[in-house]
Amino acid sequence: MLTCNAPGKLFLFGEYAVLAGGWSVVAAIDRRIRATRRDEATEYQIEGADFDDAFPRAVLDELAEDIGDRWSPDHFETDVRAFYENGQKLGLGSSAASAVALTGAALLDEADELNDETRATIFQHAEAAHRAFQGGRGSGAGLAAATFGGVLGYRRRGSVAPFPELLAPESRDEAEEVDEFSLERLVLPDALELRAVWLGESAKTTDFIGSVEWALQHHDREALGTLQSIANKAESALDAIARGDAEALVDGFEAADRAMARLGTVAEIPIVTDTHRQLRNAVRSHEAVAKPSGAGGGEFSWIASNRELDWDDLADDLPDVCELYELELGAERLSASDEPPAE
Repeated sequence: MLTCNAPGKLFLFGEYAVLAGGWSVVAAIDRRIRATRRDEATEYQIEGADFDDAFPRAVLDELAEDIGDRWSPDHFETDVRAFYENGQKLGLGSSAASAVALTGAALLDEADELNDETRATIFQHAEAAHRAFQGGRGSGAGLAAATFGGVLGYRRRGSVAPFPELLAPESRDEAEEVDEFSLERLVLPDALELRAVWLGESAKTTDFIGSVEWALQHHDREALGTLQSIANKAESALDAIARGDAEALVDGFEAADRAMARLGTVAEIPIVTDTHRQLRNAVRSHEAVAKPSGAGGGEFSWIASNRELDWDDLADDLPDVCELYELELGAERLSASDEPPAE
């Protein structure tokens, strides 16, 4: 028996632009998916959701040259309960974390050392399986967070078709190269006050990406300019993080919020929802700013400030549907154990 578990993710900066080769900032969070490989085949099981075995089959197809037909989906079980609440899926990168955990569980032997080189191999296979399963969409940022953990500067060198490639992003001295991707390990400034808030709705990321693709085809100059602006905000955020400049980073959240709103207008999708606008207004009196995370559409937004906040007091002023989440940012990377999973 072997169990791998991988963290979820939330974007801080660079959403959508990362699909066009721009930098992004993404954080692993302390909600984890667990994939267990059993020695005996019984039946594929998933705890916390009602899915068939198509996803583990995609992972095993990707690994066929390495492991042959040694395992089938019936050797695996996946626990996704941490990514759902009250039957509602939270936008925390469950498919990416599942791909990484399942790839690790299928590829590793009990005696294998899970080191940086092994994690890089798992990332490459998980990224290929995830891309195949989702029809080519996806930046790989969630997979990087699930594999390597922490808070990352992340970009793919090249765009995801049909996204055009943005202006060449700034090269970064601290970046590591993993296959076709660049990673920079980050430490957020101590003075940054940052909390995720759930806005009460689930959005289908692939539909939103499709709408942005449509906008790039029909409003190409305006859409591309907005996408470039989102990428620029991510690079500025990376610079602010490197300097430990919480004030500049909070200003960056506010500027990125405006850029995300513009992209939603151009693509005719609610990246910024009415609830987010209410949230934005509510936190302003607390000297804080708000910004959507990921695709937007009513899932998670950030509240950021470089002032010490009374979070209980702030929570009283939030829209009724909003819920503050105490998520640990920079969660531990992919891990593996040959011990039975704890319940």
